[in-house]
Amino acid sequence: MNPAETETTSRPLRLAIVQRVCTPYRRDLMLKMTAHTGIQIRVFAGDDVPNNKAKNAADFKGLDVVRLRSWFVPVKRNYLVFQRGLLRALRDYRPDVILCEGESNIPGYLKALLYRALGNRVGLMYWTQGGVPGEGRNPGKLRRMWITNAQRRFDHLLAYSSFGKSFTEQYGINGEAITVAVNVGNTERFAERADGLQIDKSAARRHIQLPDRFTILYVGQLDPDKKPDLLLEVARHPSMRHCNFVFAGNGQMLEDLRRQSADLDNVFLPGRINEGLDYYYRAANVLTAPGQAGIVFSEAMAFALPLIVGLSDGTEYDLIEQDQSGRRVTPVTADAFRAVFADLAANPEKTARWGERGREMVSTKYSQVTMAATIVEAVRRVHREKVAHHAGGTARAEDAHGT
Repeated sequence: MNPAETETTSRPLRLAIVQRVCTPYRRDLMLKMTAHTGIQIRVFAGDDVPNNKAKNAADFKGLDVVRLRSWFVPVKRNYLVFQRGLLRALRDYRPDVILCEGESNIPGYLKALLYRALGNRVGLMYWTQGGVPGEGRNPGKLRRMWITNAQRRFDHLLAYSSFGKSFTEQYGINGEAITVAVNVGNTERFAERADGLQIDKSAARRHIQLPDRFTILYVGQLDPDKKPDLLLEVARHPSMRHCNFVFAGNGQMLEDLRRQSADLDNVFLPGRINEGLDYYYRAANVLTAPGQAGIVFSEAMAFALPLIVGLSDGTEYDLIEQDQSGRRVTPVTADAFRAVFADLAANPEKTARWGERGREMVSTKYSQVTMAATIVEAVRRVHREKVAHHAGGTARAEDAHGT
């Protein structure tokens, strides 16, 4: 055994995680990953991205985080984020495996590829959403070609959902090189908060000044790709006037939605809820998202809310057992959503049963603890394969030289 192999087996596996920012729910996930024995984690994160809801956690207690100064290059509605000193920081840490944020952090994963190209023996992993339902097979051919070419340079991919894995496989990526770690929030914390809120739905509605009736909750930015206007169309229908529609969030559509709903007494737009969101989850009967959403799904399921969603981020294909923990609604039309809401409003036992099934799912199969364990096992697999590959290469070289 050569000295490098001896060092690798005598110390913890070093994992570097490269992200634009380390959000609160990512911090919680990575803290759970550090609880696994034999692995050491260091997170490399930059400054908060301007005009982006993804921000660094305020507190990194218990987590090894290297903060790197960033500079931003605007590209359409987003930014390329360049983290200063990333190569040097990786060289100082000497990771065994690097896990890179994928499509949203191109400069970060290019530096990881460069780090390996400079002669460093390291396993590389690419964290990908894969694709978005409804995006189609060709969401911009040049962009897709770039993504696929980048993914093929990595040893392993980590997908947000089974949908994301299937989507990625369409472009020739071997499914054996993709691990699905369904993207969820801190389900354990939200379940604790749900259990600690010792009031029923009626009391929660009184607390947030809602009429005591069937309540449909939307949580997230009020932006066009999330389709909150479709829900407003549903709320306006005469058959839905006995239901509350609550839009908890800010965004470019907030004031316009307030103007459009001024004549409706069943629509509530409180803006973003920084404190007291638990009361809204408890007051609701269902959580809905006609368009893009994600982490909010697992949070709502921890409060035993069924999910009624359209085409979202792909995690709905894992988190929703159709007509068991919620409904993926097709086609994504106001009439289709209205039919589901009407059915559940008329069948409270079914609504409760779907919610309890969702709570069970995020308490077991799709908890953040299981997500962390899945990622750690994938990291270990990449490391084992990289060590075996280099060991095989060394043996072949020795044989070729007659040693």
